[in-house]
Amino acid sequence: MSRNQNAPQTGPIVEDMSDAELAELLLQVRAAEEGFEGFVRLMHPEWDIPDYQLEFIDLLDKLERRELFNTKGEPVHNLLVNMPPRHNKSTLATKLFPAYCIARSPHMKILVSSASKDLAESFGAETRAYLTHPSTKLAYPDSGISPKTTAKADWVTPESGQYLALGQSGNTIGRPANLLILDDPYPNRQAAESPTQRNAIWSFWNSALWRRREPDKFNRHPITIVIHTRWHPADITGTILDSQDFADGFWHHVFYTAISKKKRRGRLPEEQALWPARFPMDWLKREERADPREFASQYQQRPYVEGGNLIRGQWWGNFDNQPDQLPRMAQIIIGVDGAFKKTDLSDYSVAIVAGLAQDGDIYILDIMRDRLDFPELKRALIRINNQWRGRGLTSMYIEDKASGQPALQELKHHSGLSVIPYKVVSDKVSRISAVTPLIEGGRCLLPTNAPWLEPFIKECEQFPNGSYDDQVDALSIVLDVLARTPIGNAADFSVDQLATEDSLLKQIQSYRGYTDDPFSNGIDRRIKKNVFSEELYSNALGE
Repeated sequence: MSRNQNAPQTGPIVEDMSDAELAELLLQVRAAEEGFEGFVRLMHPEWDIPDYQLEFIDLLDKLERRELFNTKGEPVHNLLVNMPPRHNKSTLATKLFPAYCIARSPHMKILVSSASKDLAESFGAETRAYLTHPSTKLAYPDSGISPKTTAKADWVTPESGQYLALGQSGNTIGRPANLLILDDPYPNRQAAESPTQRNAIWSFWNSALWRRREPDKFNRHPITIVIHTRWHPADITGTILDSQDFADGFWHHVFYTAISKKKRRGRLPEEQALWPARFPMDWLKREERADPREFASQYQQRPYVEGGNLIRGQWWGNFDNQPDQLPRMAQIIIGVDGAFKKTDLSDYSVAIVAGLAQDGDIYILDIMRDRLDFPELKRALIRINNQWRGRGLTSMYIEDKASGQPALQELKHHSGLSVIPYKVVSDKVSRISAVTPLIEGGRCLLPTNAPWLEPFIKECEQFPNGSYDDQVDALSIVLDVLARTPIGNAADFSVDQLATEDSLLKQIQSYRGYTDDPFSNGIDRRIKKNVFSEELYSNALGE
């Protein structure tokens, strides 16, 4: 894609075109009539559009057509987007998309806001340029701007459509929105770090912008887009992700990381750049080394507060959670951190389903997190147990809390569950610190898609300074138990199963880090079945 992304190409001069060129233009115009991707290509035929942008374009197209649905099959009209800087998010969502929408629906009322008035005006000027482009008129003959309108960021169409772009604290009274876009509301880290400024930005969004939404002329539901790079766990994205509206499927969240990890069977995950043609891996790595925290938040969409960072988002591996793509599991367990007081609804109860693959990788397969009283929790645990029984599930480990002893006994003896009490012998930070080498070494994998994924990663990254730690507690249980679990038959354990020297050393060192007798479960005997493994074993332990 061209680096000159701020203006469409010069319009076609039809009189000077050959028959072949006219035929090509006609095809482009028809494609622009049919969908947003066609409109983007009509405006920028010179672009080589990368896959992730094609995916994003398709998502915006579905949003405009009111064909975006949540997991319950309900229509979704609110899109939350996080993308690294300079990766074309504003060009597509805040400049081209409004032009496309108002070209198709000249009566539409559009409201766009950003961190500053100047930035908002630049959005308005470029959207106007796309709308008045000669090629747009070919695809949408009724499109255009009233000749009486000269302002860059405040203009109307002949069909009484409206467009207004404004900065923070701008006046929105009397300006409805069939399409509402908030693009990069934070001018800098100082604003994102300040509780006062974060609250002011949220207040402007919630009162001056969100309340302007209304159905369009044909009573179609208003569309909302919030798009920005991440700065802080409590930024607007974080607040929306924590909201009941998000939990109810009212928002669709999509995020793109500059560097992703692709799982390779039997090998360490492979890193991939999101847009290698423009931001290659070596460039991204230099940016990461220069400022790890800024890179984690803005490029990886994983903001964390100072003092947290025990578990970094980029450490997790990924796997395709289609049933036919999962490897064979040596064992599957459930780890539970529950609010077991029978009247306690203040805390979350969490159950994490995790599997140990034959190569030693640990897969986080499913997570249940909810505020439940004890009868509801009991039913939920039975339901999860039934779901995974017959697929390798062996047992359910529940933290043995003094306050929950009666409930634990009831589950153990009257529920039909294979319940094993899990004794806690150290504080939360020590427990999770003991198993973080498994995560850092790329041996713990998360699904590429799951409704619980974002809240889980967020809680892990903010620990121990976040608002919640229930999922981290349950995670420490499953990682501790599975890390101590032998894999397969000792006689069959070979160098191939160990995979690589690096992998073996990481396993040995991680086990060594959190128990006085790391190989009492028999893993030492399996490792010492061949000379190569025994040598690595001795080196790792300093023997």
